[in-house]
Amino acid sequence: MTARRGPGGWRLAAVLALASTCAPVHGFLPAGPPGLLPRCRTPAGHAGAVRRLRAPRCRAWPQMTASAWPEGDVAGFAPGASLQTQSSSGAESAYALQYGVAPVQTYFDQVDRIVAIGDVHGDAGALIACLRMAHCIDEDENWCGGTTHVVQIGDILDRGDEERGCMDLLFRLKHEAAAAGGAVHVLMGNHEAMNVDWDFDYVGLGGFEGWESRAGGTWTSDHSSSLLGNVFASVTGGWKLGGVPRILKDRAKAFTVGTGFAALHLSDMPMVIQLGDTVCVHGGLEMKHVAMDLHRMNVETSEWLRGNAERPPLIDQEDSPLWNRAFSAPADRPVTPSNARKLEHVLNAMGASRMIVGHTPQAGGINSFVTEQGYEVWRTDTGMSRWVKNGPLECLEITPSDGTARVLTRTGVVPGAVRRMEENAVAPRTRRANSGAGERGYVEGSTST
Repeated sequence: MTARRGPGGWRLAAVLALASTCAPVHGFLPAGPPGLLPRCRTPAGHAGAVRRLRAPRCRAWPQMTASAWPEGDVAGFAPGASLQTQSSSGAESAYALQYGVAPVQTYFDQVDRIVAIGDVHGDAGALIACLRMAHCIDEDENWCGGTTHVVQIGDILDRGDEERGCMDLLFRLKHEAAAAGGAVHVLMGNHEAMNVDWDFDYVGLGGFEGWESRAGGTWTSDHSSSLLGNVFASVTGGWKLGGVPRILKDRAKAFTVGTGFAALHLSDMPMVIQLGDTVCVHGGLEMKHVAMDLHRMNVETSEWLRGNAERPPLIDQEDSPLWNRAFSAPADRPVTPSNARKLEHVLNAMGASRMIVGHTPQAGGINSFVTEQGYEVWRTDTGMSRWVKNGPLECLEITPSDGTARVLTRTGVVPGAVRRMEENAVAPRTRRANSGAGERGYVEGSTST
């Protein structure tokens, strides 16, 4: 993952790095999210100059009063409360018994229609455009998709300034779709996990706004008149509360495990779901993940975000379902032979025929790769956010009954066969015809998201 940042990201991170260096002396930074592993990680390309803002990895951060992290931050999401019951299957009931909650749902029967939307990265306009192209919302942004199952493949956070709008819209539509017999599934991506870690490397200054309405509380330390407080005031324009910028404080509190309203919403975002013969995941799956039990993986992650369990080690592994690029890279090119075999083994073990992933921007838009045995992977990250690549606004439509796939674009519907790459076939050009990019073409840049 490269060290790219949104507008203002370098400036804010540099100041935070300075502040964290002096934190043990001045007590400058707030207490981080509880229950995180004590470690430091410097991303490649930083050369150690700027350290990620992660929860207390190596620094002794001051503690906060209990009133600063009030319980019941969100109605119906009180810390330690049971999750909403979504399934009554025997396996999921067993997990409910073990954890004392009704877990998130992982497996679904075959559905009438699937619409998959790739990485949004804080661009509410792009998200709304895709939902309208798929005829899932009307002009007032209310659900009109009937029994359609919409799957947002993860990474609604970071880079763009409209993250809160994306979250609010998707979680409102979840309720509206359910009432109509459909569903909206919002999967967890690597950037959701990064925010729970207070890893704000990819947040521009605009992305720190809008999180204060449900993130009340006060800091115990007041260093607004300290040297570092003055540094913050001069660099961030005076946005501070007790020596800590208010906009940073609000986002950090919102994503705090167990209490923050955003983290609690994330607890309702599974890492992987299976809709009949279609598997959806942000990065990708390995056979070891299937052997671990995908539903257990979802439950343990959800319980961690609710503050009821330890952090799953899987979250940080490079080949985890959040970070895996085996089936999405190289972008716009066929999957390597070894990874094609992995794809076949995973889908065969799950009784599925296709996998839908995001995570790696595809220059020519949504595309698929088909193995020799007929298993396929659809790559849906188009870099559509105007804060990423301003890529084509596209979403994927699957009709499971006959296996028909279509790419919905602003200029029309593209048959899935046009975007298909077969194993051992000659790699297509990076920008292919009929990409449906319209007025939002691809801009060259890093493939890291």
